[in-house]
Amino acid sequence: MKRLILFLIDICLLLFLFFISSAYSQNTEWVIYSLTNSGLPANNVNSVVIDGSGAKWIATGSGLAVYDGEIWTVYNTSNSDIPDYLVYSIAIEGNGLKWIGTFDGLASFDGATWTIYNSSNSDLPNNTINEIVVEENGTKWIGTPGGLASFDGNNWNIYTSSNSDLPFNNVI
Repeated sequence: MKRLILFLIDICLLLFLFFISSAYSQNTEWVIYSLTNSGLPANNVNSVVIDGSGAKWIATGSGLAVYDGEIWTVYNTSNSDIPDYLVYSIAIEGNGLKWIGTFDGLASFDGATWTIYNSSNSDLPNNTINEIVVEENGTKWIGTPGGLASFDGNNWNIYTSSNSDLPFNNVI
């Protein structure tokens, strides 16, 4: 049952991506992207965001894919500093900085340089990053299995069920 639900979620996310792609191109014809006809590294899609230039940033179980409408680029552990091939979430800051949540840490990426955050070099309560949301003021909210973290670029605040009103530490 869990696999069926996850499969349906994957299909919904893929269809959303394709609808957005079609809407941006003013094309009324649907295009279905998969491993067989695109540069996607996997058919399971966990998150999709669109940057200021219209490029789609796609979190998958086998890396981070970027599609600018013509060229596919894939970032994974063999060709970049991304901390893990399993990418759960992506958010884009107002200045264009990408925040990528993986199974083994949080990364920021400016198009050239990766900065990695994990429980060894920051106050992150867990290395698995389930979700990222960026406020207009630049504060990042990061959901992990160990609690909720906020990061303003300098300071970390950690919220758990023991120090806040969070009912559970697993924030997804």
